[in-house]
Amino acid sequence: MLKKLFRIKTLYVCTIVSIQLILFFSTGTKHQVDSSSPTNWIDSLPQDVQDSIYWIGDVEEGSLYDWEYPDFLYSGGGVYNTGGDDVEAVASAEIVHSGQYSARATITNVIRSQNGSRAVRLMRWTEKPWDDGGDFFPDESYYSTWMYVPYTYNPNKYDPWDPGDGGWWNIFQFKTHDEYGGSKPIWTLNVTYDDDTGEMKFYFYTKYNSPHSHSPLIHAPIPVGEWVHLEAYYKGGAANDGHISLWMNGELLFDIGNVQTLLVDGEDGYPIWGIGNYTDHIAGGPEEGTATLYFDDAVVSSQRVYQSLDAEFSVTPKEGDAPLVVLFQDQSMGDPSGFSWDFGDGTVSSDQNPIYTYLEPGVYTVSLTVSNGWETSTETKGSYIKVTSRYDLSGDDVVSTDDVIELIPYLHTIPVFLTADFNEDGVVNSFEYALLAAQV
Repeated sequence: MLKKLFRIKTLYVCTIVSIQLILFFSTGTKHQVDSSSPTNWIDSLPQDVQDSIYWIGDVEEGSLYDWEYPDFLYSGGGVYNTGGDDVEAVASAEIVHSGQYSARATITNVIRSQNGSRAVRLMRWTEKPWDDGGDFFPDESYYSTWMYVPYTYNPNKYDPWDPGDGGWWNIFQFKTHDEYGGSKPIWTLNVTYDDDTGEMKFYFYTKYNSPHSHSPLIHAPIPVGEWVHLEAYYKGGAANDGHISLWMNGELLFDIGNVQTLLVDGEDGYPIWGIGNYTDHIAGGPEEGTATLYFDDAVVSSQRVYQSLDAEFSVTPKEGDAPLVVLFQDQSMGDPSGFSWDFGDGTVSSDQNPIYTYLEPGVYTVSLTVSNGWETSTETKGSYIKVTSRYDLSGDDVVSTDDVIELIPYLHTIPVFLTADFNEDGVVNSFEYALLAAQV
């Protein structure tokens, strides 16, 4: 235990017929999407996912207590600031992913490397404090956080003031001990700015592996002004048997195997995870040299926690004569809690599995938007439902004079002709002809 404590000190989601028919068959109503959602994102996860969680950093204490225990020696984590009054790490209610607070990390006065680096680093290496029975995270774990980037920042450096590194900005990292007991960053997730597209992008950097830099597997610019989920799988290994993968909003960006993810084996060979805001130059925000990031609902777990939201649905039946009663069934993935159906005729519903009656013939496009309180997904199926008229005798999708003419031979067999005047206006129109024929 004394050795652990010594090491710790070194660390820094067409009305067609009569009114009677309308009243009898119509079940669709106009609604807005139900926006209710769980207060805390973690509480919305499936139970098996919740059971896999080792540690949570949701900042709901209104402080950074989750990251740093008041007694640092027993904390199992820490908040490491570099830059004095130029940096700030606090719990904030300004922009939150869920609950009432997020962690806000701000650095200032970082301009063209003139003032050195500024850093906010939230680090964690045990699932709970040492004096509460804490232990190191397992060698294979998933590390995730929600992150909010308010502006398109640019950490790139340009001639003539580039000192030769081109610029760097670290927001997510893994550290480990070296043979001398020092804490060293072995894999860092950094941000660069694409001068051609004006987008921010990720890359992984490692000093201890070759190649040193890794680009994403797919084109994946970092979203601005919205919460983004970052999740890494990290397998510790000091003999090129480690593995690191990273997903953004459920999409795999990096999958790097057979690499070194620890510098030593044994008691000192454990991963140290960190998120934060760390660079020596930043531009692109309202004020050069200043950058703010928000983090929320950080988790370390034994399985992936991100629930990819994917809207999907089916209907029964897809076609038939009006009035057509249709059952809509939600088949979405990702445990959505909000539903917004558009039936294609101006009617919407917020039920999960609504029943709706189409009264007018036509071909309808249907869409379903689902949400889980943190993101949305929409599935649209064009020309999906075909509603025909039983009185369209000619089969041209229109009830016309030709259809009425075809009814004339049958009408002579009905004793009381004006029985067809259902609305009692003294006139038998084409639709009433058709209704009468249906009774023959």
